[in-house]
Amino acid sequence: MAEENEGYKFYKEVLGSPKHVLAPMVDQSELPFRKMSRELGVHLCYTPMWHAGIFSRDPKYRKLVIEHCPDDRPLLFQFCANDPEIFADACELAEPHCDGVDLNLGCPQVIAARGHYGAFLMEEWERVENIIRTACARIKKPITCKIRVYESIEKTVEYAKRLERAGAKIITVHGRRREQRGPLTGIASWDHIKAVKEAVSVPVFANGNIQYLRDVEKCIEYTKVDAVMSAEGALYNPAIFTGRQPPAWEMVDKYLAYCNQYPTNLSYVRGHLFRMWQKCLDNFPEMRHPLGKVKKFDDMCKISDTIKEKAKAIADKEIEDGKDSEEIGQLPFWRCQPYVRPPPKTTSGEKRPLEEGGEEVKAKAKIKPPSKRKAIREKHQQHGKGLFPKVPKDKWPLCVTCKNNPWGKKCEHNLCKACCKDMTAIKVLDCSGHKFKFLFNKLRREKEDEEEAEKQKQKAENA
Repeated sequence: MAEENEGYKFYKEVLGSPKHVLAPMVDQSELPFRKMSRELGVHLCYTPMWHAGIFSRDPKYRKLVIEHCPDDRPLLFQFCANDPEIFADACELAEPHCDGVDLNLGCPQVIAARGHYGAFLMEEWERVENIIRTACARIKKPITCKIRVYESIEKTVEYAKRLERAGAKIITVHGRRREQRGPLTGIASWDHIKAVKEAVSVPVFANGNIQYLRDVEKCIEYTKVDAVMSAEGALYNPAIFTGRQPPAWEMVDKYLAYCNQYPTNLSYVRGHLFRMWQKCLDNFPEMRHPLGKVKKFDDMCKISDTIKEKAKAIADKEIEDGKDSEEIGQLPFWRCQPYVRPPPKTTSGEKRPLEEGGEEVKAKAKIKPPSKRKAIREKHQQHGKGLFPKVPKDKWPLCVTCKNNPWGKKCEHNLCKACCKDMTAIKVLDCSGHKFKFLFNKLRREKEDEEEAEKQKQKAENA
């Protein structure tokens, strides 16, 4: 039976059969936030993603990363890595301070493409398997993985099966593809998660589309997963697993109290406050700049108190008038609620109506007066002198992806620099025009790996 394997023994006996999980989040799942989250219904926490190479060789970095708190358990450390030995070294150093170690195979950001880790290892199954096997042989505590999905459900399932065979004791599936990030985040696929759950015998955690407690219940019912992980949902409403949408100041005060008890980086605190005060800052925009610029924890607390006073004054009146509600879709701004990501903005469309709308649109538009240079040029042209002749501007073709910016003149892919950077990083290609060398660097790494393997082989033969 599935419950009898090592993965389920770890899940039940060590982790305590968690159902609500706080995701690993860079600069956001630090100790004070984990402590608060455990108080609000979280059963299992992950550390932020740490760099295995720096962790294994830099004592100062390790001291920063390892936050001692005896009751901060169960806890899984998460590392990004692409080298089996380096990952295993980091696991050995982290082992005394956690209950298990998670390998990040899901980070989709460009920095992960540059460092060649996270979701950019999805095409290198053998390397990933080797990373997991090496770590499993070096430490006694379990190794887990967090992945993203492929477009194909079948390929996603096969990937998960290989991770299980390599030794992963828990697999967390984020139901989005590598390309789904930022403004293009989109909807996570629970069908992929369900298929993985049905195919493997180790515990599976689901991640994606979790904004309210009812989403947790729906996800478990549909996918049959063992637990549900929340990231962004928990940042905007730390009480997400309680089913409440509490007043924002209640969460802020609780979090700042833990920060006072367990001091942490001020930038982490600022990030949390901007999310928990999200709707309040929309209503009190004059408080956004002071909160963004403050450099001391005590001053940050004072600014939060000011926001609290402003929000509470309105809340008290709304409660008195019977306008308060915790019903989804009717939440007042001063209650914690999920962030709704806006669609991608088309900046070039702002000027296009002037070009396409004819004289009527142009007449209504507020056009700035011409510059002095333009006025002089027009004056001389009226007198026939033509000192500054008008040169017609060439219409340069637009980037084939974003349709906003012109493509680079030397770009091999007919893309603007931003789109070319993303595309070449994701597909591991080069672009001589923009000087991106993702494929070149990959081939160089492979060659170095082959040379190192050959050296080790010759060394073994000579011995």
